[in-house]
Amino acid sequence: MKESIETQIGNRYFLIRNLLLLTRMEVLDLTGISISTLTRIEKGKLSTNTGTTDKLSNLYQTPKEDIYNTGKPLPTWKELRKRVLAAHRNNEKLIGYLDKKPESKQIIEYRVMRSSFLDSFRSA
Repeated sequence: MKESIETQIGNRYFLIRNLLLLTRMEVLDLTGISISTLTRIEKGKLSTNTGTTDKLSNLYQTPKEDIYNTGKPLPTWKELRKRVLAAHRNNEKLIGYLDKKPESKQIIEYRVMRSSFLDSFRSA
């Protein structure tokens, strides 16, 4: 069964948030978007035409056109992090969230597994 466009867009917002290793609570603290609203957006159950997507796009420094174009690959976590830090360099709270020590499972799932690092064979 094919996913709806809202579900695909919501999944892209979810992946971008997780590539930056931000929690929903941290996004609430940074943008004022409630956890329930963010959850509904990420699950594709809320129309993405709301003003909240502007806030998310600004926070993630990813144009809405890139998020809505589901055929276009998402930026890497390094590129996302660089964009966010450049745009929000005076936001100490966001920098603190980005610099916190993440869980190992998150790093493996959202950074190593989604990178090209494992595309070629490596040996010691």
